[in-house]
Amino acid sequence: MSGADAFFVTTSSGKIRVQRSGDPSRRAVVCVHGISSNAKVFAPLSRALAANGRQVLALDLRGRGLSEKSRSGTYGWLRHAHDVFETADALGLNSFDVVGHSMGALVGMNAVAVDTRRRIGRLVLVDGLGRPSASAALTLMRSARRLTWSYDNPDQYVRAVKNLGLAIPWNDHWERHYRYEVEPAAGGGIRVRTQRCALYEDTMYAAIHSPRKLWSSLHLPVLLLRAAHPLGDSSGHIVTEGDLAAFLKSTPSARAQEIEANHFGIVMHDDSIRAIGRFLC
Repeated sequence: MSGADAFFVTTSSGKIRVQRSGDPSRRAVVCVHGISSNAKVFAPLSRALAANGRQVLALDLRGRGLSEKSRSGTYGWLRHAHDVFETADALGLNSFDVVGHSMGALVGMNAVAVDTRRRIGRLVLVDGLGRPSASAALTLMRSARRLTWSYDNPDQYVRAVKNLGLAIPWNDHWERHYRYEVEPAAGGGIRVRTQRCALYEDTMYAAIHSPRKLWSSLHLPVLLLRAAHPLGDSSGHIVTEGDLAAFLKSTPSARAQEIEANHFGIVMHDDSIRAIGRFLC
């Protein structure tokens, strides 16, 4: 059996929507998106990995996409990491690999840190490692403001996001990704279905938990992809040069590659997809 299908998995914190690509009998790759994104961001990668014989499971984190908007107090990297394992349990996966983009990379590191059974074989960190530079963080906040705006229809929303100039180069995959974020509003027009409470709690979790403390748990093979192009000013990197150097020095099992893209474009960049394919397949 191959192709793509979508379904829901029930975890202790709420229902998770899973987009599966490839043969369900093959070794799985679990893909975890960023703080205000959704599973559609992995469409190009999922297609490529499935074509190379992998089963790809792209998750909508709770509070995003079509996954459940669970109660306050159920978010944060650790809770999302538990969702990864509970999803794997529901699908009968004894071992699997993880690809995480942005906050999803931090969730992936957290999953490895609590993986007492060593179920995760390989980890890919796509432009997520430590604390971003101040200017990059401000640019991400600018992107998240789209969640609070009012829109008459999906076309207007897509134009507004495109005009932010962050998801570059713009393509049909980005358009489908952002159209997936919206739903009809009760009073007319549309609204973004992403739960603001989820973003707030995940942001607060990041403020009081240092990603660097997770590095010592990474004894498995790790591929770090770093965006060479900044967000905002010239110092606007999500993975700073200081974190990159410190990580490679402290984590012998890791290797890194720079990709000629920004923090958004890196997840769909052909060079990223090829590098991840070589690492996992």
